[in-house]
Parts: sequence; structure tokens; C-alpha cells
Amino acid sequence: MTKALRRHSADDFHRLRKQIKTLWYELRLVEPASPRIARDVRALHRAETWLGDDHNVVVLCASLSNDDSAGALPLNVRRLQAAADRYHAQARKKAVEAVRRIYRRKSRPYVRDLKRVWKRWRQSTTQ
Repeated sequence: MTKALRRHSADDFHRLRKQIKTLWYELRLVEPASPRIARDVRALHRAETWLGDDHNVVVLCASLSNDDSAGALPLNVRRLQAAADRYHAQARKKAVEAVRRIYRRKSRPYVRDLKRVWKRWRQSTTQ
């Protein structure tokens, strides 16, 4: 996330999306263990969706700007790119805001807390 925010590169935000999606998949496995985990799962899903839409716009703009057969005039492509740039800024900002609380924490304490909550939940469901 730090690199994506520093460089504002589409590739960096795409890599961040893949990391967010991986964590989202993993946390869904233990989501019932805690309301906090469930909240993190929802935040990760929102961020992944915004960054997924952002990536789709990146791909669309790249495809249209390289496709002469579409008949798009350079002016129209520039307008589309300007609109896309505004969209990127909004989507990326929303995504980062959604997960900032999660990514602010250091990995080791976060994982330790997850393990503790999961173990307590497992014990309560097996008794």
C-alpha cells in the first residue's frame, strides 16, 4: 500500500488489489470467530471491488487508446482518459480508506490477535 500511494502506479494498485484479495480469502475462513474479523472482511471486499473496477478502467483505456479500428478520435480518447483519471483517484482513495485501519497494524501482532481469537472461538464451538 505504501508503494502504491507513493508512486500512484496502476501496476502498484493492481498488486495491492491482489494482496487485499488474498487476505480477504484467508480471513473469510475465520470470519465467524469475531465481529472485528467480519468487519475486516467487509472492508477488504469493498477495497478489492473498487480496485478491481479501477483495474478494469485501466485495461479499457489501454485497449481503446491502442485500437485504431474503434474509430475513436484522439480527442475522445483524451476525454475518456481525463474521466478515467478522475475515477482512478476516487476509487483508489476509497479503497485505501477502507483498509487503512487493517494495514496500519504490523503483521506480527495482527496475526497473533487472529490466532488468539480463532483459538478462543474454536474452543467455544467444540464444547
